[in-house]
Amino acid sequence: ASHRDRKISERAKALIAKGGGLPDADRQKVIDQLAPMVLKGGDSAKGKVVFTQQCAKCHTYGGEGGTVGPDLTGLGTHPREELPIHLIDPSRSVEGNFVQDTLATTDGRVLNGLLASESKTAVELLDAEGKKFQILRDQIEEFAASKKSIMPEGFEKQVGPEGVADLLAYLTK
Repeated sequence: ASHRDRKISERAKALIAKGGGLPDADRQKVIDQLAPMVLKGGDSAKGKVVFTQQCAKCHTYGGEGGTVGPDLTGLGTHPREELPIHLIDPSRSVEGNFVQDTLATTDGRVLNGLLASESKTAVELLDAEGKKFQILRDQIEEFAASKKSIMPEGFEKQVGPEGVADLLAYLTK
């Protein structure tokens, strides 16, 4: 949807709209709408399923999961009111090592991910799925860090309010 080629961007937006729409850009509004239900609590067992299906690719919790995103073990020590913000608006406050980089190649590909390594001849990105992409510098047309988290916005659309509540119950037990 944010591709630099206008035709591709418009086509992507149309396809996304068919599938239920883009996440609301007003992330605070979404947080305000979800907070009352989410903060009531959820089912920890169901939350573990949400974590396994949605989060474990990138995040570790209790020694299980990936290492692309931050380790969520100990999340329960944060004030409960803060937690929906981190899930629903992941780009509000991003640690430098989790900022998404965007790389455009000379053959028209656009890759998003974390900078895993770089040398004089190549750049290696780690995408949100944990896959590594090594791109030679002479194949890079543009390379820039964004101000966004690698965690995509719209998590609430993937799991719904109940899924968010269940996940938080699991992560804070």
